[in-house]
Amino acid sequence: MADVPRALASLAHALDGSLSANDAGARRVDVDAWIRVVHAVVRVFRRFGVAFAPAQADLLRNVDKIAAFRHRHRYVEDMLLHEKQQGISQQDPSGTVAVLWTRRSFHFLWWTLEAYLPKHVARVQDVSLRRALAESYAHTLKPYHGIALHLVFQSGLLLAPPTEAFFARLGYDVGHEADVLVHDVEACVCGLRSLVEHVASFYVQHDIEDQTVV
Repeated sequence: MADVPRALASLAHALDGSLSANDAGARRVDVDAWIRVVHAVVRVFRRFGVAFAPAQADLLRNVDKIAAFRHRHRYVEDMLLHEKQQGISQQDPSGTVAVLWTRRSFHFLWWTLEAYLPKHVARVQDVSLRRALAESYAHTLKPYHGIALHLVFQSGLLLAPPTEAFFARLGYDVGHEADVLVHDVEACVCGLRSLVEHVASFYVQHDIEDQTVV
């Protein structure tokens, strides 16, 4: 499927180097790198089908909020600390809230793709996308969703495409490019995990994590 851009390869590329060292040697996330990853994740979300359009729209709204701060802060962490000092971390719109929800979307995609790794399944096509999405949703997003959002996601899960059709939309022929697909899935899972765990740890360390159900 060489004529279709491989969306997971593009995501892996966006994730590569998203965590870097600042002048003091501390690991930091460049704001522009975070924005690139969000747009790459949105391209994957589009392949889940039209039922996930609300999730895509939410990601894009949040990335616009983050982009509004890019001229003042090079690193995501600097933006988060500045907002905490100003007492606006939990206000919306704020960069802190926007990064929180985009981070949760990254976590959701990480867990969805994880289901297709060889350590969990012999063949990619043996795991239904609907099941992978449902299990990921239960672990990552459902704890923060009220009834209305939960129903929206449940509807989206029911309309999810078959596994092979989903990966074909991403640019992969599951039957003939399994090795390429698994390589790109592994790269995305590794990159998303590193980014999510780093930023989640920063939120906990600085007491800005918000468990509010919406």
